[in-house]
Amino acid sequence: MNYKNFVIFTIFILIIGVGIGFIIAKQLPEEDFVISVGKNFNPLNATYIIENQSITLIDGLSDEEIFPGSSDKIKTMKWNEPVGGDLNGDGIVDAAFILTQNSGGSSTFYYVVVAINDKTSKRTIGTNAILLGDRIAPQNMSIENGVILVNYADRKEWEPMIEIPSVGISKYFVLDGTTLKEKIEKTEKTETSTSTENNI
Repeated sequence: MNYKNFVIFTIFILIIGVGIGFIIAKQLPEEDFVISVGKNFNPLNATYIIENQSITLIDGLSDEEIFPGSSDKIKTMKWNEPVGGDLNGDGIVDAAFILTQNSGGSSTFYYVVVAINDKTSKRTIGTNAILLGDRIAPQNMSIENGVILVNYADRKEWEPMIEIPSVGISKYFVLDGTTLKEKIEKTEKTETSTSTENNI
């Protein structure tokens, strides 16, 4: 291959590469929106309501005494990195993620929460948390058209907690003002593998 042909071939490859990159970028789902963290919006430094109790995260973690002077603590922490998407139709990227909470026993509860990027108050508003289950196996989370989808595995209703979660469940969540709600009519259950890999 002479120099001229080499140059033409190289330009051709570059054009194809740019074209493929453009197509992929156009097809990126909403959950790939970049979460712009700053002094006014940080999902991991916000207050959420879990079981009617205010829990304030600092860098995605809260470690509070069950009662003053107690050695037992309620540990709340992020399970996955926040997923970005506009959840209230204001054109600004909000965030959703899963929190785990443990108070020293064998149970570990998983919750879905949303951090609203409020353009009026210019601050992060944490929502109420919705329970997914105890010692479940989360798979992934996504946001599309303002709807949060969470896929995870749980046990059958009659199975003991020592059983590995094997029932695939898909749940959908939406914002109603500043309140997080589940879209119960779209919940799906299927038999699935027992993988507990964090895919988020």
